Amino acid sequence: MAATTALITPSDVKVAAGQQFNVVIAVNPNGGSDFAEQVKVDFPADLIQVTSFNIGSNWMSLTQPGYDSIDNVMEF
Repeated sequence: MAATTALITPSDVKVAAGQQFNVVIAVNPNGGSDFAEQVKVDFPADLIQVTSFNIGSNWMSLTQPGYDSIDNVMEF
């Protein structure tokens, strides 16, 4: 059974303070079947703030509490 992999692009972003940027998180089931994915991204919350996200057109959003949450709290 192949493990699903996730890829974040671009892997390196240079921005000025206050500037917005986008990243794409893509998952690859590597030949398996995926019915749901949860992606946790750790980032320095004192430097970056997530403001929104979009579900890809081939995915369906789950309507359960917490499945679409944004948490800008640093947990290192």
